[in-house]
Parts: sequence; C-alpha cells; structure tokens
Amino acid sequence: MFDEFVSSPEEQEYKARPEVNCVLETIRKEVDVVLIDTPFEYIKDLQSKFPYEQISFTNKYYDTLGIERPAGGSIERLRE
Repeated sequence: MFDEFVSSPEEQEYKARPEVNCVLETIRKEVDVVLIDTPFEYIKDLQSKFPYEQISFTNKYYDTLGIERPAGGSIERLRE
C-alpha cells in the first residue's frame, strides 16, 4: 500500500509543486535532515533491531492487558 501511495499520480503531482519543494528544502537545511532513498525499508529495519525486551512496563500495564507478568517482573517505577 505504501508503494502504491508513493507512486500515485496525486502524490507525484503534490511533490512536484514548487511551494512543497520550497518548504521541504527549507526544513532540510534548517534541521540538517539527510534524505533516505528507502524510508519505509529503513523504518522496518530499525523496528526489527529494536530491543523491545528491554522496555520496562508497570504492573498496571500487564493488568490492563490481562497478560502475565514476566518472571521477576514486579516493576513499580511508576505509581499505580
């Protein structure tokens, strides 16, 4: 769906508008953003390497979802 959106005639026409290019170029220069040729693939790769197991959740999180807490997982950093 993403590829269809990016290559759609409407999106191509929008990206070609001078005012859109002007704003994007200004943002790129001011924020020092580097363009990525394949942003979707970059994000998917970033997600696949993210250490989700290192995120600590409160007991309330597990209680709300009705899932079992991990072994030794009595995390009380945030007050319930």
